[in-house]
Amino acid sequence: MRLLDEAEEQESRLALLAYWCLWRYAGKEGWTAADLDASVELYLDRYADLALWCRDNAALTQLQKLRLVESDGERFRALPLARAVDLLTSGGNRLPAFVSQAGRNGEQRAV
Repeated sequence: MRLLDEAEEQESRLALLAYWCLWRYAGKEGWTAADLDASVELYLDRYADLALWCRDNAALTQLQKLRLVESDGERFRALPLARAVDLLTSGGNRLPAFVSQAGRNGEQRAV
């Protein structure tokens, strides 16, 4: 069970990082799934010193599952931040355990 919890937490962290990359850098035009994967991998390599290759579309798949992206053909954009927060806190999505726990304890945890 612990292994499954850790896998879910890792997927959730990947989704949050992907959301941030889209929200911060993709602009109105949005990015393709490949652009998003490359951005997440670059961020992890450059800032977290982790040479990690994501499964193709893994980050996008998580964002779509959480309904935090909108698409225009093959290009994707992050929902506006306020709308994403509303979605995550309204019960429309199940908040990842590490996010909801941190919120209850007033903690901030790195993604």
